[in-house]
Amino acid sequence: MSIKRSIIQPILIFAIASFLAGLVASTSVILATIRQNAATQTALAISSEAEEIYHGIHEAQFYVQDVLSSNDRPHPNRLGAELNALVSNVNDNMHTLLNRPLPDELNTAVYDLLFSYSSWFKMVKSLLGLTPIQTPVSTEIINHRIIEITDNAEQVADLATTHASAEAERASQTIITGLLIGACVTFALMSMAIAYAYRKASDISNDILKISSRVVSLTSKEDMLDNHNGDELGAVNRAIDKLHDALLEKRRIAMNLRTEKLRAEAATATKSRFLATMSHEIRTPINGVLGMAEILNESGLTPEQRSYSETIQASSEALLRIVNDILDFSKLEAGKSQLLEQPFSLRDVVFDVATLVTPLADSKELDISLDMPEDIPSHYIGDSGRIRQVLLNIIGNAVKFTLKGHVDITLRHTPDAKYPLTIAIQDSGVGIPEDQIDHIFKAFEQVESTTARRFEGTGLGLAITNRLIEAMEGDLSARSTLGEGSCFTIHLDLPVSDMTDPERQELQAQLPNLENKHLVLVCPMSYAQDIRKRLFASWNMQLTILNSSAEIIPYLQHHSTDIVVVESQLSAVDARALCQSIWDLDIPTKLPIIFCSESKYVNELQHLKSLGPANALMKPVRNKYLLRSLLEMTSGEIVTKTIEPPVETQKPADTDFSQLHVLVAEDNRTNQLVLRKMLQPTGVQMTFCNDGQAAVDAARSGIFDMVLMDMSMPVMDGVQATRHIRALEDEMGLSPCPIIALTANVMDTDEQACRDAGMDDFLTKPVRKNLLLDRLRYWSKPTANGNLETKQVSGL
Repeated sequence: MSIKRSIIQPILIFAIASFLAGLVASTSVILATIRQNAATQTALAISSEAEEIYHGIHEAQFYVQDVLSSNDRPHPNRLGAELNALVSNVNDNMHTLLNRPLPDELNTAVYDLLFSYSSWFKMVKSLLGLTPIQTPVSTEIINHRIIEITDNAEQVADLATTHASAEAERASQTIITGLLIGACVTFALMSMAIAYAYRKASDISNDILKISSRVVSLTSKEDMLDNHNGDELGAVNRAIDKLHDALLEKRRIAMNLRTEKLRAEAATATKSRFLATMSHEIRTPINGVLGMAEILNESGLTPEQRSYSETIQASSEALLRIVNDILDFSKLEAGKSQLLEQPFSLRDVVFDVATLVTPLADSKELDISLDMPEDIPSHYIGDSGRIRQVLLNIIGNAVKFTLKGHVDITLRHTPDAKYPLTIAIQDSGVGIPEDQIDHIFKAFEQVESTTARRFEGTGLGLAITNRLIEAMEGDLSARSTLGEGSCFTIHLDLPVSDMTDPERQELQAQLPNLENKHLVLVCPMSYAQDIRKRLFASWNMQLTILNSSAEIIPYLQHHSTDIVVVESQLSAVDARALCQSIWDLDIPTKLPIIFCSESKYVNELQHLKSLGPANALMKPVRNKYLLRSLLEMTSGEIVTKTIEPPVETQKPADTDFSQLHVLVAEDNRTNQLVLRKMLQPTGVQMTFCNDGQAAVDAARSGIFDMVLMDMSMPVMDGVQATRHIRALEDEMGLSPCPIIALTANVMDTDEQACRDAGMDDFLTKPVRKNLLLDRLRYWSKPTANGNLETKQVSGL
């Protein structure tokens, strides 16, 4: 027989048997349901009528009680009519209930209720004077009768409910009986169908054996072993055994993966603890080295000695940067770094970063150009500190790996793009091989081993940058040509803030004063010419570009202009000569001249102001600074700066802390010496203690205006000491004394622990003198007589 017939015939027989079984079962259920519905309706009607009787009796009782308690009774005729209406309604319901087929117990209870209610009604009519008084009736008798009627009514209601439940149960039993009959018939028909199907199933048993063999081959590369049990069930069992073994292996692999995951998490936790400890142990001696180098630089040294001191300081700062990079990468890798969401000026961040790397660029004679169109939004919302870190890493790398040429920073804002904000950093550096680009974003990797020897670095900068951009849900891409340079492009989707720059708006409001003004730009760099051309066009100025300063005089002899901007590397002597040559021309008024120069020339170029309308701006030039200078120079309202000769270094008034008494809790003798030397010139009075318990004991004296608290100390740490000091203040009812953490513990959890304990500020080692003085200045303020007092006066 074919497989089709072997399958279809049993299914057809099974379907017919199922139809007949369903027909028998459904018929039985329908008949039983009809009986159930009828019985249920009757039972519900009895229960409902019993409830109506119960409520009607209560309504009549309440009416009588209201009449008896009232001093102003209705007219007898009205009273009798209302009372008869209430009682007749109850009597009608009871007679209706008696006409139904009731169980004996319920029937007797209804008759008893009817008798009691009729007797009560007669007593009430006599008591109310509606019928002649044959037998004296008291209120006590009436109340006793009411109790009797209430009990009878409740009994009738309960019996009616019981009757309804019994009827529903009997109907359910009927349905169950019908279902059992249907099930029996179904079982018989199904047995016949199964018997026929079992007989037909033998025709496809060989196919089942082949399928089971296939299952075995999927779970094992070995051939299926012979088995004395040759039926299809035995083959399927063998296949299931193989599958079971495969599942066990899969489970074993999953358990091994889970175990390895736990080990990896434990290793990560151990690494984090190690890094935190390593950071603390390194920062403590670095604090001594950097602090002493800073103090040494301020002392009277010979040029050679100062060079040695600056080398010590620079080397210590380089080591500190490496430690910070490793910690930063560890936080990002563990997902513990949090991003802020605050409005910030992207222009200021980019210019600040460019200004930071300018000294290194100037030392290599590199030109940094910024292309930021005026349509770039003034402010965005994001973490300005992290964006500054990203830009500093990429722009710093561009300067570091570029030996000659330029570094271009370009900003674009396209509102409808996936990433509206794009920042591109293009350099003319050494370049990266195409097959190495993917590796530069991995931790501790550089393009080649010789790179580490040619250029300083740990290989963490771009890895940190990439993690930060991913955390901002942005994208970082790179393209490069070996020997020609690289371009890194940052794509971000930062919300635009509605915050504005008042200074920039004020300057832009004066742009009509520059409209159609003619400007001569001296700029030898073609890429910078394009940037300036777009910028001056946005200000509606007429522009002429010259490639060198030698072209200025011949041009001005035949053309008129309103202002000259020189963007080239001219020394102070050459710039002075150029200005004199221009001003000596047969021109009615001296032409204003703006020099955009390296930082090392700016101070010298400022002296040109004393000779005529000249100004000097440090590259890279901020657009608003250039705009302000153009407005001032073309309007004749030149803001001059007085060049003061250097004077002897003296102690500023705001660093005179002679009235300030500070308690310093620090267990390291070197750090104590550093703090003493840093603060000694300010006149601050310092008391040192070596552990937290000593700090608490010293604080009881009540003479300290401020506390510098180390976190890790013997006997009692800084966190516990702070809690004790705060508890002491609460106990004595004193105002809190400013407590500033000064610690080598730099993790976010460390700062939170210090603030939770009650510290007001958090400084990390190595601490810089200017920052420390700034914090002392912040937490204290000058009084009218010039002395200092703490922001919160301590009574300790």
